[in-house]
Amino acid sequence: RSLAAAAAAGPCWALIFPEGTDLSPSNVEKSRAFGRTLRPPVAWDRVLVPRAAGVAAAVRALGEDLDAVYDATISYDGLAGRPDEAGLLRGAFPATVRVRVDRTSSHDLPRAVRVGDPSATKLWLFEKWAHKEKHLAQGGDAAAPLPETETR
Repeated sequence: RSLAAAAAAGPCWALIFPEGTDLSPSNVEKSRAFGRTLRPPVAWDRVLVPRAAGVAAAVRALGEDLDAVYDATISYDGLAGRPDEAGLLRGAFPATVRVRVDRTSSHDLPRAVRVGDPSATKLWLFEKWAHKEKHLAQGGDAAAPLPETETR
C-alpha cells in the first residue's frame, strides 16, 4: 500500500533486490540449495536465485505508474573471493568495479509481468538472471551486450 501511495503522490523510485540478501558464503550456499530444489534445477555460481514475489507485488502496486524497470549488475576484479562488508572496512577494495544498468520500459515488459503475475515475473527474472550469470562468467564487461541464453 505504501508504494502505491508514494506513486500516487508523484514520481518515485523503488529499489528491490530480488535476491533478497547479500553474497555472503552462507547465502550463496542457501541459494544453491534452493536452486537445486527447482524444476528444472538452477545452478548458478555468480548470482543468487531471485525471488519473484516482491517484484510482482511492487509491479502490481505501481500499476500504470510503472515507467520502467532498471536492472543493475555489478562485477568486481582484483580481490580474492567476493567483496564483503568486513573486507571493505579493512580496506580491501576491488581494483575495478563495473556497473551495468539496463532499462526496460514498462511497455516492453511481458503483459503478465506488467500486471504483476508472480509466475510470469519469476520466469522473466530467471531469464534475466541467466543472462547475468553468463555475462559475469564472460568477465562482466559493462559495455558488452548481454549474451543470449536459452529462455526457460
